[in-house]
Amino acid sequence: MAKLLLTAQFMDDTRTIWSPRVKKHLVRLLSMIESFPESGLPNIPSSLVEEFGPSIRKCPIDLYYLIYEYDSELDVVAVYGLVPQRSAH
Repeated sequence: MAKLLLTAQFMDDTRTIWSPRVKKHLVRLLSMIESFPESGLPNIPSSLVEEFGPSIRKCPIDLYYLIYEYDSELDVVAVYGLVPQRSAH
C-alpha cells in the first residue's frame, strides 16, 4: 500500500468542499489511490501538466479532478490538489 502525502494546496482545496456526499467520495477515492496508485488517468490537459508536471495523474470527483503523482520507487503518492474540471484545458 502506497503512502499518501497530502500537500498544503490539497488541504486548502478540500476546505472549499461543502457537500457531505463529495467529502465521502473523496475519502473513498484517496483510499483507492492508496491501494491502487496507478489507477488514475494519465491523459492530462496541458494546463495541468504546466502547473503540476508531466508525470501526474487525475481522478474525476464530482466537478473536480483530483491531481496526484505516484513515485513507484518510493511507493509514495503526492496528492497535489483538487482542480475544477471546467478550468482544466
